[in-house]
Amino acid sequence: QEEKMRLVVAILLVAGVAFAGVRNHIDAHNALLQFSGAFDEKLPECEEQWMDQQLDHFDPLETRMWKQRYFVNQTMYKEGGPIFFLFGGEGPNPAAMVSGYFHLNSFAVELGGMVVTAEHRFYGASQPTGDLSVDSYKFLSSRQALADFAWFVEAFEAEKGISGEWIAVGGSYSGNLAAWARIKYPHLFA
Repeated sequence: QEEKMRLVVAILLVAGVAFAGVRNHIDAHNALLQFSGAFDEKLPECEEQWMDQQLDHFDPLETRMWKQRYFVNQTMYKEGGPIFFLFGGEGPNPAAMVSGYFHLNSFAVELGGMVVTAEHRFYGASQPTGDLSVDSYKFLSSRQALADFAWFVEAFEAEKGISGEWIAVGGSYSGNLAAWARIKYPHLFA
């Protein structure tokens, strides 16, 4: 079972390294081995946390707020290191997204970074209105989600006193969100 997990991790790393264009594959591989070895006994526990969010970022008369669930893995972080922000998509984002053998952790180990994930509104435990009525769904859009993630970065830095280059990451729909966030909010995402 453990050998299978290491093989899966190695495959993800190779794919991630090839995609990211990391120059030195050997260093990245060694970083992964050190990371996975560091957590053989116990993965870091990443506590469920909540961020206050605006229900509607574009209507100044709408003052309702809601709680967005997120997780942080700071075990590899060195001051000034990058913050890999894994955007939530069309499903829940569990703690394993930042504490498991996920490819972002190998980059965080190598670069002294942090890994953060936040759920997309209306998915997982992040339910802005408490119901799934047609009226509530007017608040479900990629535009609102992008504003949530931008708000999150600014609030996180202010609350935690941590700053660094934020790197938006995702796959499929959340990968599109990550690319759009870089275009729409270039002052927040490297």
